[in-house]
Amino acid sequence: MEKISKNEILNHYDKLISNIDIYSERILSKQYLSDDVKLSLNQERDLIISKIKQIEKLNLTCLNFEPFCFFLSNDLLKENPKTKSCLQNKIGKLIILKTPIDEDLLKEIKRFIIKSREPNDYFFDSFSEALKYDIILKLIENRFNDTIIDLSNPELNSFKTLELSDDSGRFKRIKLKHIEFLKLFLNTSSVEILQFKIDEMYPFPNYLSLFPNLKTLEVAQAYWRFIPSYGFSCLEQLEILIFEDTPIKFILDDAFKGLKNLKKLSIKESSIDIFNSDTFQDLESLEELTLINKYKIEGLDLNCLTSLKHLDLNGRHNRLVLDSNFLKNCCNLTVINLEDSFINHIPSDIFQSIKCLKYLNVSNEKCLSNDEQLLIDYEFLKPLNNLEYLKVTVNDNLFNCFNQVKLPSLKFLWMSCKLVQVLENNFENLVTLKIDGIEKLDTGCFNKLNGLKNLILYFRVTENLVDIDSKYFTCLDNLDYLKTKGHYRAFYNYIKEKDDYFMQMFDKSKILEKDYGTYFLTVSNKDIEMDLYSGLSDETKEELLNYISD
Repeated sequence: MEKISKNEILNHYDKLISNIDIYSERILSKQYLSDDVKLSLNQERDLIISKIKQIEKLNLTCLNFEPFCFFLSNDLLKENPKTKSCLQNKIGKLIILKTPIDEDLLKEIKRFIIKSREPNDYFFDSFSEALKYDIILKLIENRFNDTIIDLSNPELNSFKTLELSDDSGRFKRIKLKHIEFLKLFLNTSSVEILQFKIDEMYPFPNYLSLFPNLKTLEVAQAYWRFIPSYGFSCLEQLEILIFEDTPIKFILDDAFKGLKNLKKLSIKESSIDIFNSDTFQDLESLEELTLINKYKIEGLDLNCLTSLKHLDLNGRHNRLVLDSNFLKNCCNLTVINLEDSFINHIPSDIFQSIKCLKYLNVSNEKCLSNDEQLLIDYEFLKPLNNLEYLKVTVNDNLFNCFNQVKLPSLKFLWMSCKLVQVLENNFENLVTLKIDGIEKLDTGCFNKLNGLKNLILYFRVTENLVDIDSKYFTCLDNLDYLKTKGHYRAFYNYIKEKDDYFMQMFDKSKILEKDYGTYFLTVSNKDIEMDLYSGLSDETKEELLNYISD
C-alpha cells in the first residue's frame, strides 16, 4: 500500500476527534438527560477517543490507514430493522476495519445504516465492490450491540453462510481476483455454506480453496457447461452439493474426486443425458441422489453407490430402461422416486435386494392409457414388506393385478387411475387413500376398505358424477375424513346434489363438519384431529411433504 504522510494522518484524526467532541457536547447539553446518562455518555466518548488514538499510533508507525476506522453518530441513526441499529443513550459507534475502503463505498455504507437507503443497481463498478459492501454491512450487523465494532482481525470475523449474489444482473464473470479480498475482512475458513445466486455466472470457480471447511455448496442458474476433473477436490469436508437450473452437459472423469464425505448430491435442470459408471465412483458416502433433467436421461449406472438411501429420478423426459441389475448394489435405499422416468416394464426382481424401502413413487402418466403396455403387472411390489407409502398409476386393464398385491406395512396409497374399480382390502393397514385423474367410479368401489380413515378423490371428469346414487357407497366404520375435488366449476353443482351419497360412507354416530368450495367438498369428524400421515415414519412423512410442496 502507498505510504501517506504523518501530517495527513494527524490531521485526519484531529478532525475526527474534534467532530466527536463537538457532537458529544451538543448531546450533553440536552436538559432532559439525567446525570447518570451524561456520565455514561462521557464514558463512551472517552472509550471511543481512546481507541481512535491507539489506531492513530498504529497508522503513524506504518504510514497508512491500517487499521482503518470511522464513526457513526447516534443522532443520525434511526430504527433500521435491516441492521438492528437502534441505539439508546449511546454516543454512537466506532467501526474498525483491517484496511481502508473507498470513500464512495464508505458513504453508501453510512447511508444505509443511517437512512436505510440502498445504492442503485448501477452504483458499483465491479462485483468486488458490491460484495465488499454486503460483507461489511453484515459484519457490522453481527456486532451492532458493541459501542466499538472492531472488525480489524479477519480471523475473528466469521460467517457460517455466505451468499454470492448480484441483483443487478450486471456481473457474470466471477474469478479469484474478484473475491480474494474477502480474506481482509472475513475468516473464510469459517464458511460452511456457500450459495451462488448469480444468473449465468461463469466460469467454473477457481477460488473454492478459499473455503476449506465448506459443508454445503449450492449453485443456482450458473452458466457452467461442464464440471471439470477434480473440480471440488479442495472441499474435503463437503457434505451437500446442489445444482439448480444449471445447464451442465458433461461431467468429466474424476469430477467428484476427493468428496469422500459427500452425503447429498442434487442436479436439477441439467442437460446431462448419460451418467456412466465412473461418474459417481468416488462418492462412497453418498446417501441422497436427485437427478431431474431439463431433457432426457438415457443412461444411468448407480451400482457404485452402496450407501445410497434416497434416490429421486422424477422426470417426464427420461428414457431409462430399467433392468434387474439397476439397483442391485443399492441395498440401503429407503426412498425411491421413479415418477415418469422409465420406458419399459419394471422387472419383478428390481427391488429384491432392497429390504428397507419405505417410500416408492412409480407413477407414470403413460401407464394411464389402456393401449400402452408399459407395465404388464405389479409383481415388482410384492417383495416390499416394509413399504409405507406408494404412488402408482393403474390403468383399467391392470386393476385386478393391483388388487392381488399385498403390502402389510402400507399406510398411504396415492393412485392415478381413470376408472376406479372395486378395491380389495389387500392393504390391511392402509390409513389414507388418495386417487387422482378419476373419470368414473364403479358401484361399491370402496365398500371393502373398512379400515380406511382418510379418503381423497380428485376428479378429472365431473359429468359422470350424475350416475352416483345411494347404491354406490356403504358405511366405512373408521372413515373420519373425505375430500373430493374437481377441475371445473360444474363440480360444485354435482357435489351439492350428490353429497348425501358420499356421506353414507361415514358412521351415522359421528358428528360431521362439511365445507364446500367452488372446486371441492371436505367432510371431517369434528371429534377427531385429522392426520393424513398417521402411521408414517418421520423419514417417509418428510419425503412426502417435500414432494407435495415441490
